[in-house]
Amino acid sequence: MESLNIYTSIYTLYLKFIFLYYYYHLIVITVITAKVMTMGGNKSRDGIKLSQVVRMLEELPGVKIRDGSKHAFIAQRANQRPCPIAASTDVKRMVVPWIEEATGMHRDDIYTSLRGGEWYRN
Repeated sequence: MESLNIYTSIYTLYLKFIFLYYYYHLIVITVITAKVMTMGGNKSRDGIKLSQVVRMLEELPGVKIRDGSKHAFIAQRANQRPCPIAASTDVKRMVVPWIEEATGMHRDDIYTSLRGGEWYRN
């Protein structure tokens, strides 16, 4: 009789372990899915389409765009640090200063141009 209680206890612990294991993975998958769904994928944090940013960066002389491993795109220019571009990118804080350094344009003009989809001309 005592051996039956031991097996029952072991089986109960096993079932609890299985339940907790699958419950934990369900929570992890839910959190990852929620993060992916809220990131948008095709827009930056401040709502500018990534394709628009990349297209406009390609118009700048000496700027090359490549695919990144951790970010969707990487903007590169000779003698300048790379600029990562992804859905997590805040264009005003990260891309605009990079373009300012590359072109000498004013930050407000750059950001207005990126939001509008074409380069502002004086």
